[in-house]
Amino acid sequence: MTVNNQSSAQNSKILLKNLDRLRLSMGIEREKSLAKAMSISFERMDDFPNLGIYDDIFQGIVNSYQIPQKVSKDFKRDINALAVSYLKLSQYSSLSDIYKDHMERLDRMAKYASLLKREFGNAEQNFYEFLDIANFFEEKDEDEPTVYEFTNSLCKNLGVVENLSANLKTSFLGKSWGIGVPGKRKNIALYYWVAGQFHLWTNQLGRTMQRDKNGLNGRKKFLHLLDDLMAPLHPELCSHNIDLGGIRVHPISNEAISSALRVVRKDIKLRGNNDSQKTNRIFNEVMSHPA
Repeated sequence: MTVNNQSSAQNSKILLKNLDRLRLSMGIEREKSLAKAMSISFERMDDFPNLGIYDDIFQGIVNSYQIPQKVSKDFKRDINALAVSYLKLSQYSSLSDIYKDHMERLDRMAKYASLLKREFGNAEQNFYEFLDIANFFEEKDEDEPTVYEFTNSLCKNLGVVENLSANLKTSFLGKSWGIGVPGKRKNIALYYWVAGQFHLWTNQLGRTMQRDKNGLNGRKKFLHLLDDLMAPLHPELCSHNIDLGGIRVHPISNEAISSALRVVRKDIKLRGNNDSQKTNRIFNEVMSHPA
């Protein structure tokens, strides 16, 4: 997914403000670390508090995109839920940059653990007898393990360290960060946000990607809606400059949202079944994605 994934926390005051609102609404103290706050928010993944992100612009959205009155209440509820989901997932991007050095250290530790484990495994039996002799002359506590017991336990723990890096790369967190994947990392928050909005556009609103003479449908129309919904959430990802209260916000990448949409549509085509079932499946992933 060719989406610029610079650290969200560093690039958007609006995003940080929204993350603070999310923390407060979920009762997470401000002094909690980002990692702890993320852990708490994902323990309550099904909790979608109304942060009021779209309160000031919602009627304008309804008018501009001719949202039917009968679905407007559900539409507002769902775009709010998607915004909350985006905020929770965006914390992964922030942590991926903050902990990049730690990941590199973990890779080195795995390599060293593997080498040390191999050395112990290749040692002859008289090597441990030699260590026992050396240990005999050292002062030790009564319940202190023998050298053989210690090294046997150490080898097991080295196996854990050895596999930490590999296991993390295949976890949801690792996939979100794109650990071990060359090139730009996938912006998991943006991907699922666009996928959810695509579901609302095609299922809830009954719109298509094909342009029509009434101006209700079409890919360009949908991208305009995405821009309008992203502006109060994380304006740097919009395709054009945003003016928020006299503050000019410049986009990180004017291709971010459209690139994410291309990936979402490609994934939907690969999923089989009919379009409604495909988008329903992706929307359910957005709303109940495991931490």
